[in-house]
Amino acid sequence: MTTLFTRIINGEIPGVFVYKDDTVVAFMDIFPYNPGHVLVVPRQAVDTLDQLDPEVAAQMFRVTRKLCAAIRRSDIPADALKIIVNDGPAAGQEVPHVHLHIQPRLEAERGMRKPPPEMANTEALQAVADKIIAALRE
Repeated sequence: MTTLFTRIINGEIPGVFVYKDDTVVAFMDIFPYNPGHVLVVPRQAVDTLDQLDPEVAAQMFRVTRKLCAAIRRSDIPADALKIIVNDGPAAGQEVPHVHLHIQPRLEAERGMRKPPPEMANTEALQAVADKIIAALRE
């Protein structure tokens, strides 16, 4: 199955990556909820989490843990991190390729409904990605 994410992973569509290994990649969401919104995506293209190889799912969460720590070490504003898996269209999954969202959240946003995010430009995404990449090296 070829998905939008498969095309990003294969370099057919540009993506701003913060992490890559043989199993999982992580790149900046082009419609970020807040700066630092990252998607963790397995290279294995399946629709939902239950279809994912268990070891691949475990690697997704290992990488998520590392990225959460990196975001917290960086100067990206984040009082908390929201981890989301929209597992199927009825749950809000827009790309039929299982993935996990890491969304930095601020205390001031608690209980607030924000308008839908606007598409970020590549330079803005790269600037935030560079902060996460630097913090991963710490």
